[in-house]
Amino acid sequence: MSTVDSVPKRTVERKARRFRFPFFGLRASERRLLLRTGDIFFLCLCLGLAVGLRTDLLPNLAAAVANIKGFVTLALVWLLFAAIFDVYDLGKAARIGSNASITAAAVAIAGWVYLFIPWLTPPLENRSLGFLFVVIAVASVILWRLLYAGLFAQAVFKRRLLVVGAGMSGQDLACLLYTSDAA
Repeated sequence: MSTVDSVPKRTVERKARRFRFPFFGLRASERRLLLRTGDIFFLCLCLGLAVGLRTDLLPNLAAAVANIKGFVTLALVWLLFAAIFDVYDLGKAARIGSNASITAAAVAIAGWVYLFIPWLTPPLENRSLGFLFVVIAVASVILWRLLYAGLFAQAVFKRRLLVVGAGMSGQDLACLLYTSDAA
């Protein structure tokens, strides 16, 4: 039996059904910038939603602009923890779900650290405000990352491989690489 015949049919069908959008022509630096911009946008949006839903501190856009220091502080705290957790590795970010737990941890920790910076953050009127902010921030950034991986991930991160050897170990290696998501 050949290697291709031994690959499960379900795996081949799953890979064939996966739709890829055309190449958007973004370089690696532009992709990182897109990821950072999207992350910061969704984090600030979640902060505005949480504060707007639970308090009357941000009743309109003018009040949000007046409290810009909170949004800038959130962006700086996020960029610090994003660097610590290395969430902008494009190879990891291109795979759907592979980096979700690390990104969720980074968002959660950055959110909690942000809430404990007393003079640059909105006042906590109740505990549910902080919890609501962190929960919707984690959910929105993970959804953004899934959207990024689905739309902007390219075959640049996938490499062709030639397995030399006709032996059984070469065929097993080729089959394993063909069926794994890491290949």
